[in-house]
Amino acid sequence: MTFELNENDLRGYDDNKQLIGRISFTIINDNQAIAVEHTWVEDNHRNQGIAKSLTEYLINQVIEKKQTILPLCPYTKFYFSEHPALSELIYTPKQK
Repeated sequence: MTFELNENDLRGYDDNKQLIGRISFTIINDNQAIAVEHTWVEDNHRNQGIAKSLTEYLINQVIEKKQTILPLCPYTKFYFSEHPALSELIYTPKQK
């Protein structure tokens, strides 16, 4: 799979350059965090680890940019619940 990171989404493509998965997000907190809103995988590519690969790629980009993630998407929430060692990457809005 090849990845394409854009301003508001991450796309995954198969070897034929067909879109097979996507994570949509919004940059928040003055570019210090991203709010992951939705993870989508093409029907005939589900249950093959595509969502996991996309999520892990995005997490690596967040680490590299020293950002955090606000997991709004059910899959992203699940991923973080399965990987508690990554909890320091979760963005927590400060109360005013």
